Amino acid sequence: MIDGVACTASDRTYSFMLDGIDYRAKVVTMTKIIQFSMTQAAGYSDTYYVWNAPYTYIYMTPTAAFEKGLDDFNLFMLNTKVSDGFIIASSNLSTQLIAQISNGTQSTQTPGDYFKSEMEKQPDTYDTESFCDYILSQNAYETSDGSTIKLPNIYDYVYEGDDGKIYAGNTADQPAGSTRLYAK
Repeated sequence: MIDGVACTASDRTYSFMLDGIDYRAKVVTMTKIIQFSMTQAAGYSDTYYVWNAPYTYIYMTPTAAFEKGLDDFNLFMLNTKVSDGFIIASSNLSTQLIAQISNGTQSTQTPGDYFKSEMEKQPDTYDTESFCDYILSQNAYETSDGSTIKLPNIYDYVYEGDDGKIYAGNTADQPAGSTRLYAK
């Protein structure tokens, strides 16, 4: 029986020195925890926890350039798609590698080849993407060229200019030559 599910994103920044140069790294990890219990035939109950970290994003650069590139990293992270098939294939690969390590065996396929074959078996859906949008407090918008952008959900109004620029704000003042975009 499933007792509970918890999901979160951890966001940490680290400073360190490498070859005499000061570096900073930002690490963002999505984590999912499922707690379930089972009652055994003898009448006692066991509780199990399943931890899953579907993905981690890492941004590392010399400290002097960290702030300059941080907005680009955040924009990349908010606009990266991960399908359910990717999560399933990653889990299958992890299971295979754990089994090989535990048994002292080696697969005839490289991990990359195994992962590719697992991805080919998976459906191309994006439920995980929607879940991440919720956790990261963002909305997806379709632009006039059919691509999708993601923005923090703090904006009430999002517009696309004729020049392709995106405008977001909390007032209904529509920029000249723009079209309003609605969250998917």
